Amino acid sequence: MSPDPNFGFIIAAYALALLMVAGMIGVIAMDYARLKRQLSSLDSQQQRRGPRHPVSLEAPPQEPGSLD
Repeated sequence: MSPDPNFGFIIAAYALALLMVAGMIGVIAMDYARLKRQLSSLDSQQQRRGPRHPVSLEAPPQEPGSLD
């Protein structure tokens, strides 16, 4: 049984595909970490400033004569 003459190209294609997938995973992981840092920064800024619209658990006052 003789080896396939295209065996080197097949191995190179698999190696290139593996390298590309690993690179994409690396880029996605770095982007995720960057976005997580930005979100944490925005959250800390929001906590320092306080909420923009405080949530009230009370019902809004009704006008006299309304039939709600």
